[in-house]
Amino acid sequence: VLSFVQLIKMDLKKDDPIYEDIVSMEEGAHRCKEIIQNLLGFTRDPSVDEETDLDLKDVVMRALKIVELQTKSRGIEVKTFLPKEASPFRGHLNLLSQAVRNILQTSIDATIENKGLHGVIEIRLESKSSDYQIQILDNGLGSDLSTNLSLSVAGQIIHDHGGNLELSTQAKPLRLA
Repeated sequence: VLSFVQLIKMDLKKDDPIYEDIVSMEEGAHRCKEIIQNLLGFTRDPSVDEETDLDLKDVVMRALKIVELQTKSRGIEVKTFLPKEASPFRGHLNLLSQAVRNILQTSIDATIENKGLHGVIEIRLESKSSDYQIQILDNGLGSDLSTNLSLSVAGQIIHDHGGNLELSTQAKPLRLA
């Protein structure tokens, strides 16, 4: 698809009425390619994913790429607050990205259930002395998190990397500005 769209684009002039549509299609095909590459990374044997030095910003961005199509199609706004400097960490990129994706999916599900408000998810990566904190906030209704299998998996991955997964819900939706 990407190749055909690029061939069509090469034959068009920039003032052609469909040129902008073709550019949008090309951008969409690139996004699909990235999503598929990230999904393939999750399906590979985790033992192949060796512990390496990585940047936690890359972990967060990789997880966001996986859910990007879903959040956009549902009209969920995702706000990211990542530090400008690197956030070095030693761990398994695929497993950590899977953990963040699982938590994001729980937030997506919570905001979808909240039919009255515009869905908003906020992701923050902060350095706390020698530790890091990733916060994922949403304006969803909240639910019983103790029975969520994907959160259990995320918690185990985070625990295996020396971290903690702390979850909380509020009685009423948080209104994020």
